[in-house]
Amino acid sequence: MTMWRKVGGLAAALLVAVTLAFAGPANAIVGGIPATEEYAFAGSVQLEHKGDPRWHSCGVTLITAWHALGSAHCHTNDEPGGSKTFRYDGHEGNRSDVAAEGPPIDWENPALFRVVFGSHDRHHGTEERRVARISKSPLWNKLKPGAVKGDLLLLTFDRLITTIRPAGLAMVDPRRPVREIGWGLHSVDDLGKGPVPRYLHEADAPGAVPTSRDCRGAEIGVDEICVLKGRDVNDRRKRSGYCFGDSGAGALQRGWDGWWYLVGTVSRGPDGPHGEPRCATDAVLSNPMFPGHTTWILGAIAQQAGASVRVAGLPETGAPGATHPAVLPDAA
Repeated sequence: MTMWRKVGGLAAALLVAVTLAFAGPANAIVGGIPATEEYAFAGSVQLEHKGDPRWHSCGVTLITAWHALGSAHCHTNDEPGGSKTFRYDGHEGNRSDVAAEGPPIDWENPALFRVVFGSHDRHHGTEERRVARISKSPLWNKLKPGAVKGDLLLLTFDRLITTIRPAGLAMVDPRRPVREIGWGLHSVDDLGKGPVPRYLHEADAPGAVPTSRDCRGAEIGVDEICVLKGRDVNDRRKRSGYCFGDSGAGALQRGWDGWWYLVGTVSRGPDGPHGEPRCATDAVLSNPMFPGHTTWILGAIAQQAGASVRVAGLPETGAPGATHPAVLPDAA
């Protein structure tokens, strides 16, 4: 299983708006192209590592002015899943605990991380925030055997962001293409050879399915979706898809209003036949619209904000039935 990973001061009266929709179609990512749209809500989680003050480990997606949604394994010490997850720490084989390169990274310490938004160039975002709090889903099981994996987290910032419109949240429509975006490696052969690409890429996957051979190999859970690999835009005989550094990044579909909606956060893919890491496979992504996840997301935000959270199309946080599934409408 290949994992592609790699607050304080909230006003008491803050009303947080998270747009959920009932929701069309990213590549450093393998086989993709430079990002063609703004995607200002796409964030690069960075820390100082290997002499690089802007080392990218994972992606996240802005969902409120204070919060971004990503993958729990990105900020879990003793990372589960071996090479299956896509967090990126720069080591061949994706190991973060190589003693020869110094002490292991404390992935659970928010003080180590900043998030950059607003630009395809992760070195020069229009908004940069320190991480004030890391909140993991209570369903997170560290990818142990079990039906529910819970590979989701919320990052809370030290200051709010008012200049960027957050992405919405939606249930994936399997009939439509899924746009994959990320700063991950362009090839598994680049693993351990330096930082991930500087510029955001995108690719289009043909859609999502309940599961596949690849997703079964990655032990997909009931709270996850299986996004199919696409075609390399430069060589149709090759595949496109997620790679190391894409963990936590968003899979998107366009809603009826023309805006982008988050339908999944990147978790992992299958190992090769001999346990080797792989990229550009069918990928397992966490489904933010899984009932248990929706309840947790809204509840965690409301608790931190000290106020109710109103979500378009759903009852207020805490109301019965607030976790009913959404249905993606046809795009206008």
